[in-house]
Formats: sequence, C-alpha cells, structure tokens
Amino acid sequence: MRLYDMHREDFARRYPALKSFFESHAPLFALFRLLSKAAVILTYGMYAAGLVLVGLDIWNKGLSADGNVLLRLVGITVLPFAAFALCTAVRKGINAPRPYEMGIVPLIPKKTKGLSCPSRHTACVTAIALSWLIISPPIGVIMVCAAVFIAFSRIVSGVHYPLDVLSGAVLSILVYGGGLLIFALVRTNL
Repeated sequence: MRLYDMHREDFARRYPALKSFFESHAPLFALFRLLSKAAVILTYGMYAAGLVLVGLDIWNKGLSADGNVLLRLVGITVLPFAAFALCTAVRKGINAPRPYEMGIVPLIPKKTKGLSCPSRHTACVTAIALSWLIISPPIGVIMVCAAVFIAFSRIVSGVHYPLDVLSGAVLSILVYGGGLLIFALVRTNL
C-alpha cells in the first residue's frame, strides 16, 4: 500500500501542471471532452454491435458449425462480464479514494466516493477492445486505441490515478488471457 501512497503523492504534485495545460488551452480541452465522450459512446456501441454480430453468427451457422463462433460468443459475453465482476469486487475490497477526495481539483468534477482502484471504465473498455480482437482483429486494434484514449482521459480528467487505470487494463488482460487459455484447454479435450 505504501507504493500506492507514493504514486498518489507523485500524481498530486504533477497533476496541477497537466490541469493548467488544459485550462490554458480551452479549445483543446473542449475537443478532449468531446472525444472522451465520443470514445465511451463508441466503445459501448461497439459492444452492442459485437453482441449482434455474434448473435447473427449463431443464428446463421449454429455453435457447432464453426468452432470460432463459440470463441466469439465467450469473448463477447462471458469474459467481459468476468472482467466487470472481478473489477467491481476488487475495487469494492480496496475502496481507494479518488484523486479529488485527496485534495486534487479535477478538470471534470465527479461525486463518486472511493472505488478508484482499479478503474472499472478502463477494465470494461479494455474487455470490449479485447472482444473485438477476437471478432475482427482490424476493428479490435481501433478499439484498443479507443480504450487507451479512454484510460488516458480518466487520468487527465482527475477522476483516477494512473495506477488505477493501469490496474483496470491489466485486470481485463489477465481475465482474457486466463479465459482464452481455459477455453483452449476445454476445446482440445472435447
């Protein structure tokens, strides 16, 4: 926990300069806010699109016709839910304060108390991006870029520490890696 405290102290020293930069460049900040909202809307819209595409695959081919259909189904349903649930449980257990609870004045005000680490926004958008890497790798790369931008926006807006977003992303990557390994092991034993 001491390492996390040092990280928060370092962020508290550095954040005012980052905030000042955006405050002194109002058009850039307006663009940043617009892109941040658009990226979140895009990501959740793409999650819905992924569900529809996988549903259409199942409707047209069935689960047994193409082994990859089952992989895409697990990738778009089970693994994102697992990442969301695990992140929710971990952050509730840790219940770390958010930067604005520790004296940092955020660029974008928020009222949530605690539950800062890991960042659930980051965990969820990372899970969705990883889902798209399974469904369509080229679109998945775009979604990974959107997830990185969203994670960065959580830091810039002052609602999460860098370690919060990093731990959210790592949590989803571990869930996906473990889930895909289990899927491969089960599939080879069938």
